[in-house]
Formats: sequence, structure tokens, C-alpha cells
Amino acid sequence: MQCTSCFAEIPDDSEKCPECGVSLEGEVYSAPPEPTPPLPGQDQYPGGQPEPESEAPLELGEMILRPFKDPGWFQKVLIVALMSIIPIIGPIVLMGYQVRYVRRIIFRQNSRELPGYDDFGGLIMTGLYLFLANLIYMTVILTVSGIAFLPFIGGLAALEGMSNGPGEAMCGAALAAFAIPMLIFFTIFSILLFFGPMIMVFYSRNMEFGDAFKLGDMWRLISSDLGNYIILSLSLFGIGLGAGLVAMVLFMILGFIPFVGQLAIMFLSGLLSVGLGLIGCSVFSEFYFKNKDVLGG
Repeated sequence: MQCTSCFAEIPDDSEKCPECGVSLEGEVYSAPPEPTPPLPGQDQYPGGQPEPESEAPLELGEMILRPFKDPGWFQKVLIVALMSIIPIIGPIVLMGYQVRYVRRIIFRQNSRELPGYDDFGGLIMTGLYLFLANLIYMTVILTVSGIAFLPFIGGLAALEGMSNGPGEAMCGAALAAFAIPMLIFFTIFSILLFFGPMIMVFYSRNMEFGDAFKLGDMWRLISSDLGNYIILSLSLFGIGLGAGLVAMVLFMILGFIPFVGQLAIMFLSGLLSVGLGLIGCSVFSEFYFKNKDVLGG
């Protein structure tokens, strides 16, 4: 049989995957049993030949709706949303769940269904390395931006020592001291956002930490279909913006309800985050699946 997380071949009586450590209770992919020979004059598949999972890439609308075609999608999203609002651990659990969903899509392993949510410890372990990779990226951004502030702060201090008052020169220097480093920060941050979906997908392929930093391979994949990647990114931005505006109005109304309203806002924020995240996973995993041949191997 196969592990539900890493799809490694494992013994049939395994309770945990020896490769990734995920509990296998309640959700295991096993090879289908051999069909019994049909009786004379009887069709072997009365309902028709079983339909294998399609290898054809999906269209945008199908990508967006795919997470919600699972009959149990609401319950799964609901439970994961509740887990995601747990301080510190919540984002790691959400990342682990998204990694499992990405793997289902890019390997075409039961991609029509969302993963289970019962293996809380496994979700933490699956998402931990991706969380650390994102933390490293943000540390680099903040470090570079902080270093960029130093010469402007020094110049501002020198100008202040030569000036008798705040004056126009002082105000201009203060504006430069703030604007230029912030421009550097937003430039690097925008680049990270651009590569962000592929960082998750590349890590999810083999669940290897180093894959999250293969920016050259990511660019090779993205640039092979750059126009479509931009369209997908803008489409998801529009969906997120629309959902955010609706949520903002709803949150304003709930804000007038003491205590219960605050709990509802926190819960709905988690629900929205999980839903949009799964849509993003579906869309960019499909982009990888469609263009992965450019990477070879």
C-alpha cells in the first residue's frame, strides 16, 4: 500500500509511514483488489469501466472550484480553520494541510478530494519545514532592508548636526531616509510574493527543505508560461480582494456584537484564509503539473 502523505510504498500492516512518520489510521491508499472474473455472458464492469484520474490539465474555473467538489469539503475546511487559529501552531498546521493537498494534485493521487485532518501531529511535521523556509525568506528581506536604512540614518544624523532647525533640507533628508529603504523592502517582498506559490509547490514535491530555495528552477518553470502565471496570479488577487471586501463588511456588522461577534470574526477569518489558500494550492499546483516537463527528470 501507499502512504497518504508521501506516497511511499510501505508494508500493509504499517500504522505509521516509516518515511515521513504520518499516522496511517483511517486514510490509506491500497492497491485495488483484483476483479473477480465475470460469469459467462456477464459484463465484468456492469456500470462501465472505472474512470482513472485524468492526466489532462484543468481550466481556470475547474481549478478554482476543485477544492469544493469534495462532498465533505465544508467539514474539512471548518475543522482545519479551527486548527489554523491556534496561536503559533495554527499557521504550521495550515501549511502542512496545504502541502498534502498540493501533493495530491501534482501526483494525481485522489486530487478530487481534500486530505483528512485527523493526523494533527503529522500536519505539524509536514508544515514545519515550509514554515521555517518562509521564516528564512522573511529574515533575509528584513535584514537587507535594515542594512539599507543605515547609510540614510547616518546621513540624516550628520545633516541634523550641521543644521540649526528642521528646514526643508532636513525634511527632504528624512523623507529619503524612510522612502528608499522602504522601496527596497517592497521590491524584495514583491519578488517573494511572485515566487511564493512555487516555493510551496517545489517543497511539496519531495518534501525536501532545500527544494524551497531552488529559485532558478522555479523561474525556469514560471518563465515557460509567464503570461498564464501572471493571469492566474491576478485572478487569485481579484478573488481574494472580492472576498476580503465582503468579509470586511460582514466583520463591521459583527463588530457591534459583544464577545460573540469577536469570536465569529476570528473563526470566519480562519475559514476565509483556509478557503483562499486551498484555491491557491489548486491553481498553482495545476500550473506546475501542466509545465513540469520543462524541468526535465
